[in-house]
This record gives sequence, structure tokens and C-alpha cells, in this order.
Amino acid sequence: MRTRAIDALVCLLLLSAGLYGQRYSFKRYDQSSGLPNQNVRTLLQDRAGFLWIGTDNGLYRYDGRRYRTFSIVDGLPGARVDALHQTNDGTIWVATSAGLARLRGERFEALNIAPGRSVYALASDGLGRLYVGTGKGLLVSGKAAGATRKPDFDVYTNPRLESQSVRGIAVSGSGLVWYGCGRQLCRWENGSVDSRAEWGVPDDLWGTILIDAKGNVWARSRTMLIELPRGETRFRRRDRDLPPAATEGKLLLGRDGQLWVPTIRGLARRTP
Repeated sequence: MRTRAIDALVCLLLLSAGLYGQRYSFKRYDQSSGLPNQNVRTLLQDRAGFLWIGTDNGLYRYDGRRYRTFSIVDGLPGARVDALHQTNDGTIWVATSAGLARLRGERFEALNIAPGRSVYALASDGLGRLYVGTGKGLLVSGKAAGATRKPDFDVYTNPRLESQSVRGIAVSGSGLVWYGCGRQLCRWENGSVDSRAEWGVPDDLWGTILIDAKGNVWARSRTMLIELPRGETRFRRRDRDLPPAATEGKLLLGRDGQLWVPTIRGLARRTP
């Protein structure tokens, strides 16, 4: 548990620092500093500068001095928080083990996302559409999912796959969406889902998907790291000498384009 917490906090601090130096200073945030739950699953720094920390048992907002706790009492559908996301209009969305919620003032509003229940991943595009990864498939809002209306979602699945669970989502600038579907990768574009054997994606649970500034697509499982170089049609393995993750495959893309990978042996950085 402590390893996951440290990995997540290290990644956020690297992102905030810009990743421009070769040496970093870190501060540990744990129970002694006021963080009640140590099993950190996800992080978000919002536009106001607040740090949101999603854990196995609650959501916490840190203002630099103290933690504010949000729980089921504050409107969250479930205690375990798997993903956090802020859309272009400033709305903060929370993915929990029991559903989706958005922040309204100082309380959360739970939204009906049937047939999905558990939410694992969140993303949005430049038009404000929200993409929600659930155990039943990919949910896409029909219009901008702002704070003033209840979004309607369309559900997208791949009938050729046994599992429809979506664990990671990445949206390109052109609106092309890559996401983990079951033990494969799928691509969504203009309401159509595609998944091809010729992509060469190994069967695994792909926890994180990223698209870098050059248009290359990256995906990470607990034991593997793969890349689809821009202009190519087949993914390549990029995990030589890379230790596995502790529990879930995580990735971080720094502001300078540097790829960082949390592992059981520490934080790995991809170099030329």
C-alpha cells in the first residue's frame, strides 16, 4: 500500500516540477502529515491549484495546509476512487467503485450511468464530451458534459471480446479515442469501435493509455509497455529491462514529453 502511495505522489510532484532538472526534492504526505488513507489510487491538481487525492476509502482535497475529506456522506456513490478528471469548463468528475459523480459546490452529485456501475477511467475532448470507462464498456456523452445539465451517455462495446471492462482512455487532438477493452485495445472514432489483430497487442489488462505530443500511442499493463509509433500499424514492445508495476500499470507524460513509469523498483524514465 505504501509503495503505491509513494509512487503516485512522486509522479504528481514530477509533473508539477516540469521535469526539467536531473535532481528532485520530494516531500512525503502520509498519515503523520494528515492524510488519513495511505492507499492512493489516483491524483488530480485542479486549475485552482488544489490537490485531489483518490484513495481506497475516500477522496481528499489538499490546499497546502490541511486536508478536506469527501465521502459517501458528501454525495460520492462509493468510497473507492479510481479516477479523477477536470473538463474544460472546470467541472471535477470522480470515478468510484459504485458510480460516477461530479462536484457541485462543496458536494458531489451522483449520475445514472446504467448499465455501467463501477467506473475505472475518465477523459474528455476539446468539445467537452466526457468518456467514461466502466465494467460494461465505454460511455460517451452525446454533448458537452458540463456542470449545469445531466449528460446522456451512449454505450460502446466490442462484441468480439469476452470482457468489456475499460481501464484506460486516451483522447487525441483530432478526437480519436484509444482505450483498454477487456484484455485488448480498442479505438473509437465518430461512433464506431475498432480492434484489430494486426495491431499486435498482447492480451493483458491495459491500465493506462497515453498519446504523446508526436502522436505516438503508449499503453501500460502491470508487466508490459507497448508503443504504436505514429504512422505505423503495429504496436512495439518497449519494456526491455523494465521492472513490473506493483499492482496496476501506470504511466506519466511530463510537460517536456518525458515518459515516466512507476515500477516495483522505483520510478523509471524512458531515455533515448
